Amino acid sequence: MHVYDGWDLTHRIKEILLPSIKNFDVYAYEEDEDGMATCRWSNSFYVWKSFDCMPTTWPYDSDIWHLVPNGVGGFEELLWPPYVPQIDSYDFSTVGRIGVSDISVLDDGNLLVLRRVFCLDDGVDNILSIHKPDGSVIRNMKLSHDAKRSLSNIAMKSNGNFVFAQVADKRGPGCVIREADKDGNAFRNFHYSRYKWEFPRGCKQLFLDACDRVILLSGCFSFIFLDCELNLLGEIETFEKKPGPGPDRILVQAEFDKDTNELVTTFWSNRILFLKLTL
Repeated sequence: MHVYDGWDLTHRIKEILLPSIKNFDVYAYEEDEDGMATCRWSNSFYVWKSFDCMPTTWPYDSDIWHLVPNGVGGFEELLWPPYVPQIDSYDFSTVGRIGVSDISVLDDGNLLVLRRVFCLDDGVDNILSIHKPDGSVIRNMKLSHDAKRSLSNIAMKSNGNFVFAQVADKRGPGCVIREADKDGNAFRNFHYSRYKWEFPRGCKQLFLDACDRVILLSGCFSFIFLDCELNLLGEIETFEKKPGPGPDRILVQAEFDKDTNELVTTFWSNRILFLKLTL
């Protein structure tokens, strides 16, 4: 891991060698389900691997690793227990495999973990769980919507509700941004009238600012802004001239600081953007 001096990418402060993690390889350009989430609260970060690029781990092993500073310039891996889902009225005997789709770190250091559940009858469900930093589960819930469509990460509002984006199939609008209550039931949504091919396979990152306004990165170079009730505020594109087609234009990772309204995005072209949001 490379550490730089603020926004100056020509001034590399140091390199930190990360511990060897069994079965983990961060190269997976065709999938948006493997990645890293940072925690400012504990100065640590989490990495995960989806079952699309490795054998399924549930219920036999962990698929999330928590890396914390070791005090001598490196990191150590903390034990993250295997996930054992416990949801009333849900029949897990019909489950074939479970894998992590995304992780969001909350302001208090706890985590939102979104998992896809593939059932033996070919059905797909989404399970959202809240975890403590040691991996123990605070709460599980099943999201009540069509889970076969691609989801973004999930963010938690100040009132405890959840916000996420869902990319539709080719017959419908390109994206639906939903708000769900504490039981996972969606009750408010915003339909964004673009088609699926306008949302490339890069990760769909969704953030909330200090006023619970929504910032959605489409996976390429467009940003969609909504207010706290999912009304459209505006849309911008970050480049006048976009890179050509292919993996170079795909969004890999993004981080947002709600205290300063600063956003950092990284693309497969190794292009890194530092944005100061003023909307």
